Amino acid sequence: MSAEKRFKVSSITGVAGAIAEWHTERVSTKLIEQHLTDLQRRVASLEAVVKPRPRDAWKQIIGISKGQPLDREAARLGAEWRAKENKRK
Repeated sequence: MSAEKRFKVSSITGVAGAIAEWHTERVSTKLIEQHLTDLQRRVASLEAVVKPRPRDAWKQIIGISKGQPLDREAARLGAEWRAKENKRK
């Protein structure tokens, strides 16, 4: 059985499997290059899905919930917590 096939059928998957395989077998340059290419492809697909937000994106959502019941409840709970904390000091 080749190193490539043993690597794919390893009972341990992912990084742990790769580490276990590398410690028990000499890994060929070709296999490392294949894994690197696969990782580069996976990272590129993840980066395409994740849309970077501008640093000031928080400004767009400030005040969205103002006046909503959940916003009022959060403000009430925050005020209660602050009052309780101030009494402890």
